[in-house]
Amino acid sequence: MNKPIQKPSISALLQILDKPALLSWANKQGLEGINIQDLRAKSMQDGLSLHRQIQNFHTKQIPMNEEKQHAGLLAFLQDKELVAVENAVEHECFVGRYDVRMKCGGREIIYDYKSSNKVYFEQRLQLVAYSMCEPCEGLAVVHIPQFRLAEIKIENREPYERIILALAKIYNARMEIGET
Repeated sequence: MNKPIQKPSISALLQILDKPALLSWANKQGLEGINIQDLRAKSMQDGLSLHRQIQNFHTKQIPMNEEKQHAGLLAFLQDKELVAVENAVEHECFVGRYDVRMKCGGREIIYDYKSSNKVYFEQRLQLVAYSMCEPCEGLAVVHIPQFRLAEIKIENREPYERIILALAKIYNARMEIGET
């Protein structure tokens, strides 16, 4: 008897996508003698630490470790009202957890904290996926630790939604044949 396939996370779906820019980046790091596994581990650890500090401030009012970063967070939050933090969401095809949802200027916006300085296609897909679970009036990436806001303007979300649903079908088909 086949066990039911669990719903994939949004992150698992996005891992299916080819990311050719990463190949060039990894090659450049290697040519400079940098071990990308070590660099990636440190980067992930730093990002996770910042996320935890931000979450702790949102939920427990614990200031961030670095005063300058905490001041940046306070300035960013100045005109916003917190609605939800680290909220689990579920769609019929996937699950996820967004960083924060806040009201700003009368609009409810889902924000994703990212340590990159660019907004990538995958980040747009991720935010659209969250909005498929919880409709909202806006989507944004917050570049940390600077707390620079990048609102995501998507005129037509439908193609993004089709991509997400197609990725869910690919993920499930791979699970069926044991290719994960």
